[in-house]
Amino acid sequence: MARRDDDTAVFYTYLEENNQEAIVAALPKLLRSFSKLHSRFDRILKQSDNQQLEMLKSKKKVEESHKQISILLNNAGQGFLYFDKDMKIGSQYSKEVVRIFDKEVEDQNITNLLYPNDQSAALFLATTLQDILEADDFRQEILISLLQNEFFINNMYIELEYKILDENSFMLILTDITAKKELAQKIKDEQQVLKMVVETVTLFDQFISVKEDYEILISKIKDFKSLDKLSDLRKEIHTYKGLFAQKEMVHIVKKLHDFESLIDNSLKENIIDEAITNTTQKIMQEWFDKDMQILIDILGEDFFKQSNRLCIDKQKINDLYNRVISYLDTKNTKNLVELGKDLLKLQNSSLCILMKPYEKLVEQLALKLDKYVNPLEIECDEVYVSNRYKPFINSLVHLFRNSVDHGIEALEDRYEKEKEEYGTIKCVIKDDKNNIIISIGDDGAGIDEQKIKNLAVQKGIYTQEEVDKLAQDEVLLIIFNDAFSTNDVVTDISGRGVGLASVLDELTKLNGVLEIKNDFGKGVEFTFSIPKD
Repeated sequence: MARRDDDTAVFYTYLEENNQEAIVAALPKLLRSFSKLHSRFDRILKQSDNQQLEMLKSKKKVEESHKQISILLNNAGQGFLYFDKDMKIGSQYSKEVVRIFDKEVEDQNITNLLYPNDQSAALFLATTLQDILEADDFRQEILISLLQNEFFINNMYIELEYKILDENSFMLILTDITAKKELAQKIKDEQQVLKMVVETVTLFDQFISVKEDYEILISKIKDFKSLDKLSDLRKEIHTYKGLFAQKEMVHIVKKLHDFESLIDNSLKENIIDEAITNTTQKIMQEWFDKDMQILIDILGEDFFKQSNRLCIDKQKINDLYNRVISYLDTKNTKNLVELGKDLLKLQNSSLCILMKPYEKLVEQLALKLDKYVNPLEIECDEVYVSNRYKPFINSLVHLFRNSVDHGIEALEDRYEKEKEEYGTIKCVIKDDKNNIIISIGDDGAGIDEQKIKNLAVQKGIYTQEEVDKLAQDEVLLIIFNDAFSTNDVVTDISGRGVGLASVLDELTKLNGVLEIKNDFGKGVEFTFSIPKD
């Protein structure tokens, strides 16, 4: 008895010191002691009258233990309960348990409390817990580690920890981690805002260009609200979702993703969803303005007043000045007209600068998809292009996404193929007199032409007879078909089959030509030849 009194004193010391770790460690022992006292009390009840004194002493001790447990549990700041192999919760549990479940839980089934709307999950948990009681120590540890340990209960995030009391029962520790989750989300949101600010400041001209192009698109949104135009709208939305994601925008990417889903459903049902009809230019502008306001709050309005400024290479200014001087003594009108055209070309953008954001995109996607990818290599001749090339340059976001998502293999696959650990994506831009040549390739898996053929037949793009007659280059072009995708699941990265179709559409508008070199298992290269202005 002296030993138990010592234990009691220790427990009260834990409480006074608010030693949470010691309290949690002490509870299993205390509960086991409580259980033994109950058993002893039951045995004494069955004995003769001359043992009633012992019974009373035991009863007093049980009540004392009962009180100790209640004090201990209710002051620990966590939820504590125990349940048997039939999943029935015992009589001893803390006030925190009542707060979490919003009711008394004695005799309740713990699995039904955790999965009130999913009986199959509740049954699976009950079966697993029963298996744990019968397993050896090693398997017990493994099985417990596989149990779901985080639940959303009554608008709270609750973390669970299972402890085995004996061969017939468990103790469950429930901790409200809502504040912790909210803090983590707040930190994540702040990090996202910081990324957005950095992207905006680093490539300000491109940010303004994407912003203005998006505003032009939504100004014509009414023109897209018919079934025959809906597919074109989907391509545009898909492209801008990718561009804004590249800019780390906080709100608009999610809005465009949801809007794209509405368009997808409308195309499948062959009827325009009312939500699409009700989505106006004003609403779509508000999607962007929410992010824009964050940027203004951090960078200030004056920062964005520089959007109409041009940065011009000093050498270009010198060259034009020298030409003007040489024309002053002549009356050659043709030369003056050419000079005027060259002056207007000062508004053109460096293709090298326009392509630079894709370096960051490849890095970000590799991290997100857990792919090992070297930094994007861009070899670029000095080429300047007008605004009419920008939609095509913007659409290349889908090709780079495809290279990371579909092209570069997982680490274990590259190892099996005896490839370098890190995949490589390369972009080469050449000024070829009358044309701009853009090549984008990777050393990934390449294109499985047979798989493309099979999917083309499954999706109704071709019949089996038609697909068998296709030449290799025609088979490869199928991946640029609208709504063709090798992904079964739609994500914010890929899966709709829209992106590559957008690339081909924009290339066609520029009268460009596409060539694909495919080496299945080793990589693929896309080469775009585009006439100059």
